[in-house]
Amino acid sequence: MISNICSFQAYINRLLGFVPKSLVFDFDGTITFNSDFLKKQNIKKAALMSGVEQSDACRFADFFFQNSGLGREVKIQSHFPPEKAKEIITNYNRLNRDMWRDLEFVDGFAEFAELMKELNETELYILSGGKQSEICAFLEAQKILPYFTKIFSDDMTKAEHFEKNKFLRENALFFCDSKYDVTTANLFDVPCIVVLSEVSRNINKNDNSCVIKYIKDFRQLLTEIHSA
Repeated sequence: MISNICSFQAYINRLLGFVPKSLVFDFDGTITFNSDFLKKQNIKKAALMSGVEQSDACRFADFFFQNSGLGREVKIQSHFPPEKAKEIITNYNRLNRDMWRDLEFVDGFAEFAELMKELNETELYILSGGKQSEICAFLEAQKILPYFTKIFSDDMTKAEHFEKNKFLRENALFFCDSKYDVTTANLFDVPCIVVLSEVSRNINKNDNSCVIKYIKDFRQLLTEIHSA
């Protein structure tokens, strides 16, 4: 394990010029396989259950996933009156609970997290637009929740979390997968590694100064670390 840690430090120092004190991970699509298709079905169904017309529900579902990275409540509340938004949020959360049971980590993430927790001076964080209770339940079921110092979720936007918490943006590395994430990282000069997914296709390659690397999955990253 010690040799692997040294390999990581050498590898990441070559990429960044320093070894980060904070490793910050987006959740859905970054450390877990992207569940957008299922969640898009869920948000559409949640809207329909709340009396939204079919055509409006379809348009909203498109908007919901074109703005991946923003918190669900922010997106829902921007489109519906308070009571209707509250009902849709409740329906959506309920529909999502069953979905999380079958979620899986992106290849190699569990091993990567196991390695990272051995870095004494590095803290691991989740920064997600998802629901904290869902994220914690999944990580706990995977017996990996204790690896993370804190979960930052949808009570604020990612930009607000970065602004409020200095340790998320200074001497940090952000793992993410969406255009919104990269745009936010650029605002705070946070270097990031993008995990390629359907969502990452929307990233403008001409406006990604903070992106230091694109990876298929964490298995690729581990292979490169072990070769460092």
